[in-house]
Parts: sequence; C-alpha cells; structure tokens
Amino acid sequence: MKAIQEILPLAADFLKKKGIVRPKRDAEELLAAQLGCKRIDLYMKFECPLEEDEIVAFREKIKRRSTGEPLDYILGEKEFYNCRISLTRAVLIPRPETEILLERICQRVELTLPGDAWDICTGSGCLGIAFKKRFPTWDVALSDLSSEALAVAKDNAAKNNVEVNCLQGDLLAPFHGKKAQLLMANPPYISEMEFANLDHEVRLFEPEQALKGGVDGLDFYRRLAAEAAPHLLPGALLSLEIGASQKEEVLKIFNHPSWQGAHIEKDWAGHDRFFFCYRNLA
Repeated sequence: MKAIQEILPLAADFLKKKGIVRPKRDAEELLAAQLGCKRIDLYMKFECPLEEDEIVAFREKIKRRSTGEPLDYILGEKEFYNCRISLTRAVLIPRPETEILLERICQRVELTLPGDAWDICTGSGCLGIAFKKRFPTWDVALSDLSSEALAVAKDNAAKNNVEVNCLQGDLLAPFHGKKAQLLMANPPYISEMEFANLDHEVRLFEPEQALKGGVDGLDFYRRLAAEAAPHLLPGALLSLEIGASQKEEVLKIFNHPSWQGAHIEKDWAGHDRFFFCYRNLA
C-alpha cells in the first residue's frame, strides 16, 4: 500500500504532463474528496497508507481530470452563495460572476415586499435556490428547457432544504398567464465564433445548449425583451448576466417603452457583466 506522501506527487506530476494548469492543487482536491477530508488535512496524515480501493478510485478521478474534464464535475458539487450545488454535465458550473449577480439582486429586493421570483434557464438551480434560501418568504420558480438540468435543480433544492416550483419548458412558456415581481437569468450568450474559441474544458464538457445564444449570442436577450414584459408586474425587476462585449447591443435591444432604467454594471474584473431594468409602470 502507498502512503499519501507517495501517491500525491505522482498524481500531480501526471496531471502536469497532461497540461493541467494547477496539477498539485487539483490532485490534492481530488484525493481529499476521495478520503472525505479537507485538503489541508492530507498533510496532517501524510504518512498514512491508502487502501487499494481508495487508490483505484483516486486514479480514476485523476484519469478523468487528465482529459480536461473540469474539477467541479469530478467532485460533483460546488459551493455557491452559502449553498452546496450538485453538478452533472447536464448543467453549467456556477461561476463567481453569477454570485455577484445574485448579491446585487438581493440588494435591490431586500426592502421590498415578497412576491414571485423566477429563475429561467436555471440549469443547476443555483440562482433561484440561493435566492430562496436568502428570502424564504418569496415564492420561487425554476424553469429550464432541459429535463436533465431540471432534475439536477430539483435535487439541489432538496439538498439545500428549500421549496421551489420546478417547471420544464422553453423560456417563459411555463409561466403562461402568470406575472412575477422578479425575473432573473444567466441565459446562453456565447456567439458561434466565441464558442469555437472557448477553452476546451468548457467547450468539450459543459452543455452546449446552455452556452450558445445564436450566431451573435444575443438571441435570448431579443426574446426576453419582446416576451417578458407581459409576464411581469409593473415595476418588476429583470436581472440578467451578459457577455463582456455585449453591453451596447443589449441596451439597444431593451430600448423599448416596456422597459425603464436599463443599465449595465461591471463584475470584479471590470467587465460589463450584469444587466438590470424594470417593467414600465405604465
């Protein structure tokens, strides 16, 4: 049997040779997950031998990572805004930018009366679930076209002990005849050209349907600008994540009498990333 101090450097070296950017850190994360401990705890029991079944399972994880499969898919979950979000390749891996979007949504609704909030193109459900956990008196619905993604979202709602309504359908179709006080989404916004040039860990492993937003990446914004207003109460908030180069085009798309207060805010890296507007009061 090999000890941690033997197998960990071997795994890190193997990942390095395969071109993995953070080989040592990823090897540590995968071994810690396999052993059910924190990464730092590995060094407190560096001389402990591993059982053969532990070594076999760890090697399988390392093999998956060596192909470029994202670490979060192999680990099977990710922390998002005080929630633990389970992941499969049917859903996007939540990014820090989406946490920023949620925090700014929360700041805007904190002093308003609770109402109906919809998280469309929900994927893993991270936005809507974390919102419901922060504001339990709101009625939250998650929707997605993908039944596989919606199954992950349902599991995540249960995992985080929140009650949400999960609806399958294309964009706003599941909400026929209903109106909300808040609509939030991280819709597909990658253009055809951008998709072809994405990092292979994203392009080959994350769901294409959740990434591509048409030839120029703006299809979903056009649809929301045209279709969302009848589904929102007067003064309702529409909050969207956008691509870093899409500011001017998105503002043009929402330059319509149905919408007011349209503006873009930046993420921590200084990129235009978040779109906010309100349903016209008229």
